[in-house]
Amino acid sequence: MMHTLDVSYSYDFLLFGISCHESSHRLCWFLNTKLGVEMEFEREIQVPQKAGRKSGHEMYRFYDEENSITWSLINNRTEHGLLLPEIKQVDYFLKVEDEAFMEADVLKKKMIEIPVVMTCFNLKPTDYKSKDNLIFD
Repeated sequence: MMHTLDVSYSYDFLLFGISCHESSHRLCWFLNTKLGVEMEFEREIQVPQKAGRKSGHEMYRFYDEENSITWSLINNRTEHGLLLPEIKQVDYFLKVEDEAFMEADVLKKKMIEIPVVMTCFNLKPTDYKSKDNLIFD
């Protein structure tokens, strides 16, 4: 007898697409400074691509215990593929998982003020076929 496991994920987080030509560690430094967080390199996320290949996407992360917020910066582009192939124009994603309400517009405004950020926009994770690539833990 074959059993099927149904898994449903929660996409209850803020997601921002960031266009920036700087390296991930440099962008992370700017975000840390501007947003008052302390993201640091945690690991590389492996994402299956075509032809059996995998792409490795750097992830920087910080858990703010005082406010119960997890901040994650993930690069979208690698030489082997995209984290979310539907969004080719985005270089990085900032994922904000919070227990408390957080103003997306306030965060977006702060990020746009960073000199190396060309543009930043809110994204709705459920709009994308490859949204499961954003779930990692």
